[in-house]
Amino acid sequence: THGPVPVRGPGFDWQQYLQSTDSQSAPAALFTCCTGVSIQSVEPFCSPGCGFRVGMKLEAVDRKNPGLVCVASVADVIDDCFLVHFDNWDDTYDYWCDSSSPYIHPVGWCEEQGRPLTAPQGMQSF
Repeated sequence: THGPVPVRGPGFDWQQYLQSTDSQSAPAALFTCCTGVSIQSVEPFCSPGCGFRVGMKLEAVDRKNPGLVCVASVADVIDDCFLVHFDNWDDTYDYWCDSSSPYIHPVGWCEEQGRPLTAPQGMQSF
């Protein structure tokens, strides 16, 4: 199998998880800081310092298994890019992206979309 099983039923309790890990979610506004795509390039253009900080929590798609959206953290930040790390997963699944990536979402996105959220291994009880 690949990673943990998505949470079904009542769902993942983000508030309890954030409290127990003494962390904060990445503000939803950070996911829209890119102002668009230039006509000459497919690269998004962002203002420097979009605001993501190491340790912030988010919901991220496992790019090796796109059916999974998982609890994740910002593990590193360089310029406008940041490293997504899936909580309690091996770092081989980590990936770099920017705030315009379709693979990242603010805390609560899965619940709003009616999609299961994959909890960190060993923390399905949240």
